[in-house]
Amino acid sequence: MDDLNGKLVIAGISFEESAGEASEQFQVHGRVSRVSPTEGVILRKADGSGEFVLPPFPLSNYRRAVAGDYHLQDSGKIVTDPDFTTSWTFAMPESMRDEVRQQGVRGGFENVSGEP
Repeated sequence: MDDLNGKLVIAGISFEESAGEASEQFQVHGRVSRVSPTEGVILRKADGSGEFVLPPFPLSNYRRAVAGDYHLQDSGKIVTDPDFTTSWTFAMPESMRDEVRQQGVRGGFENVSGEP
């Protein structure tokens, strides 16, 4: 987990409908400010709008990025040479999605296994 501290991460987030289809996708990127098995992986968002929390497990979900330019589909921004990429799919009602869009997934990782 310490390998992530200070690293630039691009995260792809999808929301899933009950039928298992992605209903919405977005991307966020920033530097990891801290990593905790209970708090999650906390990014300082590159746009300066605060923190974004990602799940800490499974660590295999954080993959070393290939050097180069990454074009973020939803914003059109280009991120050069990120250290890691990750993607997550969350199944949740629409009423809970606004908070996740802004801040990520806060807490609740105490019972999450580190196994993929």
